[in-house]
Amino acid sequence: MQNGTRKIRLLPALSLIGCIAFYLIFAVIDGPVWCVDSESYVTMDLSRPPLYPLWLLFFRTVFGSDPLLYDQPCYLFCSILGAAVLNGYAAWRIGFVVEKQLRQAARPFPRLLGTAAVLLQLAVSLLNRFAAKRSSMYAESILSESLAMPLYILFCIDLWLWMRYDRKRHLAAVGICIFLMLSLRSQMLVAPALVICMSLLHDVLGKNRRFRRFLAALLVCASAYLLSAAGECAYNYLLHGAAIRHTFGNKAFYCTAMYTATRADADLFDPDTNADERTLFLKILDNCEREELPISYAPENADWITLADHFSWSYDDIGFDATLNTVDDYIDARLAICNGAAPGEYTGCGVDLTPYLSADENGTLILTEPMHALVYDRIIGIINAALRRRMPPISPVTLGANLLDGLMNSVARTMPQLQLYTVIIYAVYLLLYLLVIRKHDLPVVLAAEIVLGGMLINVAAVSLIMFAQSRYMIYSMGLFYEMLLIMTVAVLPERKKK
Repeated sequence: MQNGTRKIRLLPALSLIGCIAFYLIFAVIDGPVWCVDSESYVTMDLSRPPLYPLWLLFFRTVFGSDPLLYDQPCYLFCSILGAAVLNGYAAWRIGFVVEKQLRQAARPFPRLLGTAAVLLQLAVSLLNRFAAKRSSMYAESILSESLAMPLYILFCIDLWLWMRYDRKRHLAAVGICIFLMLSLRSQMLVAPALVICMSLLHDVLGKNRRFRRFLAALLVCASAYLLSAAGECAYNYLLHGAAIRHTFGNKAFYCTAMYTATRADADLFDPDTNADERTLFLKILDNCEREELPISYAPENADWITLADHFSWSYDDIGFDATLNTVDDYIDARLAICNGAAPGEYTGCGVDLTPYLSADENGTLILTEPMHALVYDRIIGIINAALRRRMPPISPVTLGANLLDGLMNSVARTMPQLQLYTVIIYAVYLLLYLLVIRKHDLPVVLAAEIVLGGMLINVAAVSLIMFAQSRYMIYSMGLFYEMLLIMTVAVLPERKKK
């Protein structure tokens, strides 16, 4: 009997080691995967939230930058080993919690479903490694997703445990996860939105109204947000000399709005206060049209997949190639006017630079790096404000294609061959969810709502302001398929005891 008990206790430890080893093996095989955005994290760019640059800084300080494997700096390699441990722990914990909860509730197949939960998380990573275009796991990429994805899984687990048992330690864990995720990516505002929606649904609108618990959820979400904002301001003050949030935060809406902008939109700018921004907008639009980036250059009679693909290719080119240098030139011209130069193409009728200026040792007015970034954001904000005056601000066609793209990328991969599969798998999920509600199986209902709710909030939020690429969508993919299995077992007829 004691040997059997020891084996049961040993299994979780062995499975944890196995999960971590899985990610460590691929980290060693592939090494650090350098992506387009990696440079901005390594250089601790002002446009990035603080946590992942600090993560890299920690490993750089401890392990140094000497080459290790694959001629990559030692600290990058060690950082992906750390991410591998976190990813392995998250994959293991979902399986451990599933098996433990099912066993405590005397439900069928606890070991099988717990193992399936682990394998599905590993399967999503394998799909990214072998089936997706990127041909690598996010765990080994120099991207904030390497930490945000496992943290989101841990967040969902603790959110379910709090909703189920109403224990303060689980709510505290939810708050910590939200704080960490918001310090990694602005996209992770999805997490507090999910907490508030779940608590509103069950604590305010549900049969058992518990307003105090709803207020506790609001307090935790607000505290996590404010702490992450304060930490970000402190980080930028120490590093860049300005207590500000990360910059380029309004780029997402800007790129989406510019994708469908036309020359007629120039009339939306106030000629008395923003004549220069109107001129700038038309120059940027010229750049976009020269590179065939707007929606008008999408293939004729394009289906939604083709349109979503054209938008995804145009998005970054609009934000960088068509905009960055042109706005920088505009700022330089405005700065020259402030220093006494005669107005040229830009007349000086635009954003007021005075609050952002300082003087160098020669008395010349300059913009420090943080102030330059703030002016850049202010200019993009003026263009955004003008484009929001058109109705609707975002094209319904673009939004529709983005939503479909996001829904498909959340459970599969956007491609014509998988359209029918995606419709069927969502229909099956919703059918099983309704059957579980009919059985009044609250624990399973809660889990199903957290998984699907998180996916839908994420799809809606991302689709409104940017394009729904896979790395923004797959946070819940493994959880989605795990819930399909759990709900299938939950609706099976119970075995009659002899």
